[in-house]
Amino acid sequence: MLDTTRAVDLVTVILITNAITVLVAQVYLVPLLTNTPLGQRITVGALIFAVSQLLFWINDTASAFWWGLVAVVFSIAEAILLPNLSILLDRLAPEHYRGAYLGASTLVVLGLSLGPFIGGALLEWWGKGVFTVMALFCLSIAILMLINKSKINLRLDK
Repeated sequence: MLDTTRAVDLVTVILITNAITVLVAQVYLVPLLTNTPLGQRITVGALIFAVSQLLFWINDTASAFWWGLVAVVFSIAEAILLPNLSILLDRLAPEHYRGAYLGASTLVVLGLSLGPFIGGALLEWWGKGVFTVMALFCLSIAILMLINKSKINLRLDK
């Protein structure tokens, strides 16, 4: 079990690593993935997110290096997935509802503000199993993208 000081140190490492990795990764990933189909970018991002959740799950160390490494994997997934989900929403939304769809998508800010509280409570109640559930959710996104690939491509081509 971590003491409070060590936990604060690890959270600091994770947050700083996340911020730096997202900023640096987007500089390199955006040009690299430009010619990759949107659905494929989302699928890859979701799969990397799933891997990061499993890495958090198997982590039994208080090593700042390990937590930072897992944060890099998580952050790369974030840099790929989050902008592309917004692009997908923009392209799939009917033109006359686009503003409403994008406005509703900003509710993610509510999740960002409540996330630490809810995540902490889930970890307290269910322990590291939460990461397995999150990995399954990420895998389900990838599977749904693959299952609906042709339908999504039809909508995007309109």
